[in-house]
Amino acid sequence: MQLPHGTTLPPHLAKYVVTQNVDAYSPVDHAVWRFITRQLLRVLRHRAHRSYADGFEQVGLCTDHIPCIADLNEHLSRFGWGAVPVSGFIPPAIFMEFQARGVLPIATAMRTMSHIPYTPAPDIVHEAAGHAPMLVLPEYAQYLRNYAEVARRAVISREDVSLYEAIRVLSDVKEQTESTPEEIKQAEANLEGAKRGVSFISEGQQLSRLHWWTVEYGLIGSPDAPRIFGAGLLSSIGESQSCLHSAVDKLPLSLECIDYGYDITEPQPQLFVTPDFDSMNEVLEALAVTMAYRHGGRHGLLVARSAKTVNTVELDSGLQMAGVLEDFELDDGDRPSRLQFAGRTQLAYGGEAFSEIQTADDGFIALLGNLRDGASRDILNRVDIARAAVGSELTLEFESRIAVRGRLCGLVERMGQPLILSFDSACVFRGERAFWTPGSGTFHLAVGERVRSVFGGPADRERFEEQRRFTPHAVPARELTDEEARSQRFYAAVRCSRDSPRKEQHRQLQSLIEEFLSARDGEWLAGVELLELAASHGLCIADQLADLLRARDYGSAELSAAVNAAIEDASISRAGGRA
Repeated sequence: MQLPHGTTLPPHLAKYVVTQNVDAYSPVDHAVWRFITRQLLRVLRHRAHRSYADGFEQVGLCTDHIPCIADLNEHLSRFGWGAVPVSGFIPPAIFMEFQARGVLPIATAMRTMSHIPYTPAPDIVHEAAGHAPMLVLPEYAQYLRNYAEVARRAVISREDVSLYEAIRVLSDVKEQTESTPEEIKQAEANLEGAKRGVSFISEGQQLSRLHWWTVEYGLIGSPDAPRIFGAGLLSSIGESQSCLHSAVDKLPLSLECIDYGYDITEPQPQLFVTPDFDSMNEVLEALAVTMAYRHGGRHGLLVARSAKTVNTVELDSGLQMAGVLEDFELDDGDRPSRLQFAGRTQLAYGGEAFSEIQTADDGFIALLGNLRDGASRDILNRVDIARAAVGSELTLEFESRIAVRGRLCGLVERMGQPLILSFDSACVFRGERAFWTPGSGTFHLAVGERVRSVFGGPADRERFEEQRRFTPHAVPARELTDEEARSQRFYAAVRCSRDSPRKEQHRQLQSLIEEFLSARDGEWLAGVELLELAASHGLCIADQLADLLRARDYGSAELSAAVNAAIEDASISRAGGRA
């Protein structure tokens, strides 16, 4: 798949791309897409941002069938974006990295009939019909890129990861029609437990909330007369109508939106309204300046230590250390002096891991600050002096009074700067306290005086072991029951009639409608399809179909309203045909 501007996805992103089997979508799937998108466009022409309806067509979408993502990608390339198919939920950091590169990941799954108003799982309606049309607007597309650039640096906590996994499992269980009530109940209980386990709001959560209240559920304009631009609202036939009611509070968008949590299973009690997309960038920047990747230092280390996840600490020398920060010490001037990482730690420069050095599995110690002996400071700052000292016995004492003693056996340098000094038979100590003993193996001394940045994830994602082990999750396909297979055949016959020449279509309609009226009363969506066709031919039996559909119980006010709107559209069509 050719991406915009010759973009090539790195392997750690490419592994999430799947093949979209367009032929695997059933006639029911296409009918669901058709019903949802027709109703959405009917409502959103008057409620959404002015670019949405035109954008729907400009990115290659139509209401008649589920889109081919390769075609969508080709259309989006005209606007500097691309699209790739993915399977269900992907980790938030990966999703953001796709978007930062101008690529929209689109879940290939199609929601079931039972989830027409809203699905808890990522699907092609939400991501193609919700996100893609707004990308034709340059200022919105730029905000999305800006947001992704900030979000992919956010520090995500272990609690965030547990919450994400619980949401993913629950959404999959709810979307699978064969799931039992017990399985759904257990998944819901697991999610509640994960929510209770969140002890603080991480940077990842703050960015997630900003994303929710802008990209997913955002309104634009004035609180008195807002328009919809958030993909969650644009892809919901229920909330696209109810969100503008006075019962939903409309608050001016500000950084305070990150103080508001959200529930993905419930309509939102309040929404935020931005006057324009530039204002969203201002809110994003106000959040970015508080983050660890901008601050570094003590603040950044506190964020990383609380997270208990893999993050990268970058020193002023350019050295990057990626791992789980277990603890750190400060010197008398409140400056970081010793960092302790748990487990194997990746050492890198400029986002590229060192191939010539591997840390031990039992942790990594970094010593920061100035040396007490001024004459030996050049060992840390000049590569020629450090090279000359290889093979020598050295003792380096820091202002924190931590000392390193041993034989300098190796040097890693980049751009004329020593970054790692390796010692054999090393002892690292302060007074009587030993941090490293000669029997612990080679000690790698990180060169740097201060922490200039701390950001989420490993420095070199391609070569980080944890990233290689991760495999994308896919919901397995299932066998159809006999009744489901019969239903699919009926929908296929309706679809075939729709695609037939008008004279032949007229002949087929009578028998299909008779079959529906006699034995298919449970398949209301097929009835809506037949009603539309019957009305277009001016058939009197359309009135009988409409009465039958009006009398049904659809289980929700949102779905009932959408079906009644479809009936009304068909009635107008028939009246126009008779005229």
